[in-house]
Amino acid sequence: MTRMIRCLLAVATLMGPSVVAQRPIEFKANVKMVDASDGTTSTGVMYFGGAKIRTELSKDGQNIIVLADPVAKSQLIMMPDDKMYMELPMGQGPVNMPITGSSDPTNPCSGGSGNTDCVKGATESVNGHPAVRWEYTNHEGTRTRAWVSTKLRFPVKTEDDDGGKMEISNIAEGPQAATLFAIPAGYTKMDFGGMGMGGGRGRGRGQGRGADAGNPIAAAMANMSPEMQAAMAEAMRGGGGGRGRGNAAPAGVTGSPWESGKGWMLSLTVVGTTGKNENTPFGSRRYSYSAEYVASVPFNNVSPAAGVPGTPGPIWIYGVGLGDADVRNLPLTLSVQTKSREDVDNSKEVCSLTGGPFTSVALMTGGVKKSIPSSQPSGELVAQGMMKFAPDLKTFDLTARVSGNNSAVTEVTKKQINNLGCKGEREPSVENKTDPQRVISYGFDVDIKGIPVPGAVGPFTGSRKMSVKDASNRMLDATVTWTFTPIR
Repeated sequence: MTRMIRCLLAVATLMGPSVVAQRPIEFKANVKMVDASDGTTSTGVMYFGGAKIRTELSKDGQNIIVLADPVAKSQLIMMPDDKMYMELPMGQGPVNMPITGSSDPTNPCSGGSGNTDCVKGATESVNGHPAVRWEYTNHEGTRTRAWVSTKLRFPVKTEDDDGGKMEISNIAEGPQAATLFAIPAGYTKMDFGGMGMGGGRGRGRGQGRGADAGNPIAAAMANMSPEMQAAMAEAMRGGGGGRGRGNAAPAGVTGSPWESGKGWMLSLTVVGTTGKNENTPFGSRRYSYSAEYVASVPFNNVSPAAGVPGTPGPIWIYGVGLGDADVRNLPLTLSVQTKSREDVDNSKEVCSLTGGPFTSVALMTGGVKKSIPSSQPSGELVAQGMMKFAPDLKTFDLTARVSGNNSAVTEVTKKQINNLGCKGEREPSVENKTDPQRVISYGFDVDIKGIPVPGAVGPFTGSRKMSVKDASNRMLDATVTWTFTPIR
């Protein structure tokens, strides 16, 4: 059952650590899974709350509920028959929760999903939902086919080469109650510290109740499958649920000032260059390109630190329509200025080939400014952003992606061509021309690890030299400068 739940949650967590700018649609659905290990089927119900996921599964008389928070990378595993729950980071315990990326129906390999080698197929209808069929290799190395709903931005069906399958049906769109994603009253938390292992007594309720009757963890483990018992024992020893993680990380700091307040405004400047020099049989070509991006992104929603070993500290994200009402309309902005120069020297070309020797200089300039309220999804300006603190609050990681999709960004290229002439065929001449204007999309992707956390909460800035990929897949040698200002 562990493998089956892991398969389902690999799909369910396609929201991942990156939060897409489009507000997700909440829904409830029936879920059906086929276990790749033994071909057995498990059924249940999934509730998708836009940011958190509740999955209820039943197999062989064993019930389990998983509350997943992909942004915080944490999970609550509830055993309703015993009214007990565990709080573990994803990837540990009896349910291994993998972290992937955003479920973009136009490219499920984007957004840090962990998927690779995406191949797009046809648009098909699955249980009444138009979906794009994709084939890719998932984060565990298994080739997968996924039908991603274009409306829900969520896979409605998956098939793995190892035989695992998942499908959701009877999808009912609509807001899901917040209580679905909270621990009900009367549940007891399972504390691993110093308690016995128990387990190993088989599958079925009522087993292992003798000598272990006074130990609730041992009693609960007795009702798990042997695979789940082994994973639980590994988690208790501080391991990583069979993934070779070694000793668990220490618990993090909770309730810090870094998780209070309404949010943070990120001001980000990326100044980068790239170029290429090459020799040809007829001369040489020198090309240089530079871009300056200036963006502002409001980090308007926080997942507080869980304090559970292996989980991060507070995580602030940018999300459309999230956060307090007075910060939802703070602007998301992007300003871009680009230029390039290309020098071509074809002075060695002979006249009888393509018109004779020449030299040329091409100068390109482009630019755009965009600003939208962060509460309004837009096809012109989209962003993702996350500030994830380490458990000890000594460093944080910054992820930011901002792009102007289908924007009226115009590149103008002007050329001066010096025709060097050909003996007896053509006189030297100078030609000035303007190439047809190009309308393209601009954007950048920044991922910075291990930024030192300031000693006090307040505005702070920093910079780093690094490689940055732009929307045209150029790798820029860039200087990235950031300023964080608290949103009061």
